[in-house]
Amino acid sequence: MRRSHIELENTAENLIASLGIKRGFKPDVKRMAVSLGLKISQDLKPSNMTLSALLLNGDDADYLAGRQDNVIVVNMSRDEKDVRFAIAYQIANYVLFADERARYYNQLTSLQVSSPDDDGIRLANAILLNETLFIENFKKALKGVPNDFAVRRNLSDKFQVPLYSVEQRVGELELEYKFKPTKGKRK
Repeated sequence: MRRSHIELENTAENLIASLGIKRGFKPDVKRMAVSLGLKISQDLKPSNMTLSALLLNGDDADYLAGRQDNVIVVNMSRDEKDVRFAIAYQIANYVLFADERARYYNQLTSLQVSSPDDDGIRLANAILLNETLFIENFKKALKGVPNDFAVRRNLSDKFQVPLYSVEQRVGELELEYKFKPTKGKRK
């Protein structure tokens, strides 16, 4: 069942407030994970396809294979923005699925595939890109940046998230790239 935009926004705000994390441009996702009782471990055999993984309620086969519960395994060789998103994504899945008793395993393999129905992606974006700050900065960028790619790049750098997150957030918040024509300088 796809959760509503408002439900995910409220979940992100409540999570951040409950953990005492300062709301801003770059919430500390590593501190969030630790505060939730999750460990972050570097993937010692990273592949270029895997960004992160999370296991909840593992079974005997998991433990025999050396997997541990409540650990986010991250490919730290990736770009810092990708790593931040990968951690936020697994935090989101922990928040969404930790209360379930069944085994839960999630692996994030790519940021190139857009899935507007993945609540984990949508919640991760809500955690990383505060709605009010994002809309405010989106509008500012439209006034000072020449095209939609430059706006996405500007917001990606400001919030320290991949371009993918910015694109998803623009779509979810139903924002439009409407640029005002620049006036030529008169001599």
